[in-house]
Formats: sequence, structure tokens, C-alpha cells
Amino acid sequence: MNPAIHYHPLVSRPFRRSGAYRELPPSPALAPYIRCFWGGVNPQQAEDDRGGNLVIPDTCVDLLYHINEADGTVQGGFAGINDHSTHAHFVGNGRDVYTTFAIRFYAWSACRFAEDTLSGTLNGYLDAGDRFPALDRQLRQALPRLSTLEERSAFAERLLLTRLAESPAQPLVEEAVQRMLASRGTMDIARLAREVFISTRQLERAFHAAVGITPKRLSGLIRYQMVWQDALRPGPPDLPALVVRYGFTDEAHLMHEFRRYHQLDLRTARRQALEDVGNLQDS
Repeated sequence: MNPAIHYHPLVSRPFRRSGAYRELPPSPALAPYIRCFWGGVNPQQAEDDRGGNLVIPDTCVDLLYHINEADGTVQGGFAGINDHSTHAHFVGNGRDVYTTFAIRFYAWSACRFAEDTLSGTLNGYLDAGDRFPALDRQLRQALPRLSTLEERSAFAERLLLTRLAESPAQPLVEEAVQRMLASRGTMDIARLAREVFISTRQLERAFHAAVGITPKRLSGLIRYQMVWQDALRPGPPDLPALVVRYGFTDEAHLMHEFRRYHQLDLRTARRQALEDVGNLQDS
């Protein structure tokens, strides 16, 4: 990813800090491919009553593990890219302590670490070994022996760097995504195809294989995520400026598109997210 393009996709509650959810950044070598490592204890006890488990489209995909700390068993899955919000629930057996460890990839970068295409993964949750068999096998063996998020992240880093050195780049998809980011998700897909010297049909095939979604749909998700980033900046959102910046017809169009992806209207979503800032300051 071009460091000059600031793109930092956010979850629904990006300022939340709890034992059930904590993020760690990747090393600089993996930063273009990995949004973060994350994990926590007893994820089923997250702040469900305050919308803490609302999963919004963040243009990322997750390789996700729940580890039973009592018997060392591991449940692993791969959550493909989403184009709508959903509520995630993890329910253990009700007696044991579970910890979570996950690798959050940018959706267009996960293919560098997979052993199969990501076609058919849109809004899906698959067994982790379905597309990442070698990585899944090594993680399942090691995670129960590692006790902290830092230890698990360091181990995963080593595996990912090895895989990255062995896997081919995806220059067409990467270049197209860079142009999407530079245009804030507002570029017409026909124009995008012309700029990367390929037909729209070929571009769609490449995106289906590498990302699991069409370039048009991904572009819309990028626009939504950038609106969400802007909405969480200090001060009330400048809606007329957002309309112009992101190519909406008017404020009603902006609000309708935001709610379509987020389930909540922009003001309510922002208020809930910023409640966590106040809680951090109070603590």
C-alpha cells in the first residue's frame, strides 16, 4: 500500500478497550498487508448490550481462532469480506475460559497468504483450513502453547513473512486498489479498468479471485469507510463537505448509503463510538 494514501479502516467501536478486544499493529514489513492482530478473553462477554458486537464492513477479512484455555482445543475460521453489517456472536460451553486470536488482513492482501482463490467468500465464514491450510495447521498447533496476544502475534508474524516471501504479487489488483483509495472510492469502474489497461470483465474476474468481490462493490465499501473515518474526526461532521468530497447527490443520499452499510444512521453510530472515548478519559 502506498504510504502516501492514508487508509485506516475502522470497526464500529474503534475506541473501545476491553479484555474482550485489543489490537496490536503489525511490523512495518507486514503493514501493507495486515490491518492488525487482535484478540481478547471470553469474547462472548463483550459489550453486547451496547452494540459492541456489531461488525461493519471494514474492507478487511479475518483469520480467527477461539482457544479453549482449559483443554487446548482450537476453533478456527475465515471471515470473508462483508458488504453489510452483521452481529457476531461467539458462544463457548459456558464453563471454560476462551481466548481469541485473529489476523485482520486488508481484503485485497489476504490472497498473498492463501493457497486458493478467495472467490465465493463474500459474506462467508469458512473453516480456516479451507483457503489457508498450511498457515492454519501451524497456528492451531502453536496457539494453545502461547499465552499472550503479543506472543501469538509474534509467532504469526514469522509465519506470514515466510509465506509473503514465497507468494506471487498481485500487481493488477494492487494497482487498481491504490487508484480506488486515491479517489476515495469515487472512481467509475470503466475508467478504472482503462487506467490499469484491462477490460472491465477481466478486472472483475481478477477481483473475484483475489478479493471475493467485484471492484464496483469494493469501491463502494472504501467510500463508506472513508466517510466513517471523517465522521469520527474531532468536531461535528460537516455533511455538506462530505457530500461534495465523496460524490453524493445530497445529504439524504449520503445518510441513506451510510445506513445501508452500517445499520445505524451516521449520528447514532458516531455517538456510540465516541462514548468509548469518554469512558477511556474517565478511567
